[in-house]
Amino acid sequence: MELYVNNEKMDITLEKEKKLSEVLDSVEVQVKKSGAVIVSTLVNGKSIDYSDASWKELPIPSIQTLHLEADTPYIARLKLLGTCETYLRLLYSFNHKELDEEEGKKKEEFLKESTLVHDLYQIQNTIDSISLGFRPLNFPLRTILNKSFHLLGLLDKKPHIQYSQEADELLQQCIDLLQERRERLLDLDSYWLDISKTVIQQISELQVFTQNIHNSEEGAVRKTIGNYIDFIQLWIHVLQNPPSYCTDVPLWKQLCDEITKKIVSLWEELHRAIESKDWVSVADTIEYDIGPLVKDYARRLLDEFSPKTKKN
Repeated sequence: MELYVNNEKMDITLEKEKKLSEVLDSVEVQVKKSGAVIVSTLVNGKSIDYSDASWKELPIPSIQTLHLEADTPYIARLKLLGTCETYLRLLYSFNHKELDEEEGKKKEEFLKESTLVHDLYQIQNTIDSISLGFRPLNFPLRTILNKSFHLLGLLDKKPHIQYSQEADELLQQCIDLLQERRERLLDLDSYWLDISKTVIQQISELQVFTQNIHNSEEGAVRKTIGNYIDFIQLWIHVLQNPPSYCTDVPLWKQLCDEITKKIVSLWEELHRAIESKDWVSVADTIEYDIGPLVKDYARRLLDEFSPKTKKN
């Protein structure tokens, strides 16, 4: 059996694993260590039908290739929300009496899917699983979905969509709520990106300022350095509250712990230099210690965890 994760061939040594579910359990443990989650599975080039539990018992000898797609939890959530929204928009478009020929064909293909009802429940479960501080959205959204699905006759596995104006309105509410949640998720996780980019700029400005520190008044020096230091401390505070997609990522915690520990000792050194009016040491500490340290960690965090660097 050949194993691929994000199209990259992986070495795998099977020990006690005899069936597919056991292999996936083992691989999932390794994937989670890198802060990712498995989002799709292809066995011999075909997607797993999770509504049919028999896939779990597939014997290893029957599997030639196993392709897995893994994403960070953040990207996975965004993709799921986007998929749910697209699905409901399609369902909404079919809930009309008059469809042109092309739309009619799409509707027939859509309704022929044997997993339709299962997928609708998956949308509900997906919504429930995305807990990002917006829990009040979960309950009404699931309730609205249930009611709209019943109105459309889908939960009874009927091979048609029963037109309903009320279902139209309910589906639109669902779509609006999903869109709102996706936008709020993006907003929630964008702040650390903005402040990390800004802190690199701020520390560069501080380094330039300290190059001419001897030409500035003591009061202005203290105030200027204090303002920049306050911003760096704000940045570190923000890092202590990781974005949703880094809450369980060991590397994020490791980097944040390192920068916090190192910066604390440098704060003490800088404070002593300022109090003793040793402006040469102040400039050197900022230029050669604090500056490079902050820039290095900010860039490492941005390189590792910026959503735009993740594979879509």
